[in-house]
Amino acid sequence: MKKIYTLITLVAATLVANAQATLPVYEPYNYTAPGALQTQTGYTAMNSGDDVAIVAGNLTYTNLPASTGNKVNFAGSGIDTKYDITLTNSNTIYYSFLVKVNNISAATDANGGYFGGFGDSTTAFGATVWTKRVDDNTFKFGSEVRTATAAGTTWTTSDYNVGETYLVVGSYTFVAGADNDVAKLWINPTLGTTTEPTATIEDQWTANGDLSQILHFFLRQDSPAETPDLDIDELRIGTSWADVTPIDNSASTKENSIEGLNIFPNPANDVLNITSNSTAEKNVQLFDLTGKKVLDVTTVSQINVSTLKAGIYVAKINEAGKTATRKVIIK
Repeated sequence: MKKIYTLITLVAATLVANAQATLPVYEPYNYTAPGALQTQTGYTAMNSGDDVAIVAGNLTYTNLPASTGNKVNFAGSGIDTKYDITLTNSNTIYYSFLVKVNNISAATDANGGYFGGFGDSTTAFGATVWTKRVDDNTFKFGSEVRTATAAGTTWTTSDYNVGETYLVVGSYTFVAGADNDVAKLWINPTLGTTTEPTATIEDQWTANGDLSQILHFFLRQDSPAETPDLDIDELRIGTSWADVTPIDNSASTKENSIEGLNIFPNPANDVLNITSNSTAEKNVQLFDLTGKKVLDVTTVSQINVSTLKAGIYVAKINEAGKTATRKVIIK
């Protein structure tokens, strides 16, 4: 048999211990901090060493439903932990989570390293997500459909910032025939859609031995030269794009919460005016379509965009505790 399309059900933290939930599932890491993830119900340590630690606080992301529980943190070498899951009647499985790289200065391996993904055993992993240091402040994300050697990893063309929270979505698709399976990775995709957008990167297996089945989701510590210090929160697993990219039901209200908000000219060349009914200062962040923050300024009414490349950006505006986002075009 070439492939077994079975996948396993992750126990949501909100359920009674030892009770299994049906897909889709949600893991908010609602465990007591400090603690060790591998000691929680349903989790298994794959080796020995430092804990995948449960720590206080959580990560948040605009328009994603509000985070609950705590988060996990790990770095360097130590325990890898897995959660057994079961998939039925689907050729594609998705995961999503929030991740913040806190420090990557020690992760100097030129090949980078992977820290999470799906597995069919303790030694065969797929749809793995990677980081690779660019410098002490930036890094690239990577994906590999079947992890064998770092040379097979597909990397993002854009760099991402240490200290920022990103929404990462990954998928693994079983394709009929030998060695055709596909992994995709999205960084900061649009939320609330029913169909998946174009992936940030895509990787297809072209050698022998893609996954025959998926039996668990894992988090991995490898070595200080490969695994940076990072936080992970709000894990979701499902069989559709919508399962893992829910949108906050109050997002539309938040979008209109700054009274009289006006951004002009749009498209803009050198200067972008941002006005509202208030004269309070506004924090304005601009993100390109890969999710990379390219501008972060505080102003009353105007920002300089002359240094930005032509293209489409998302502006996030915060004023007196209110938030709105708008699409901005730079000519």
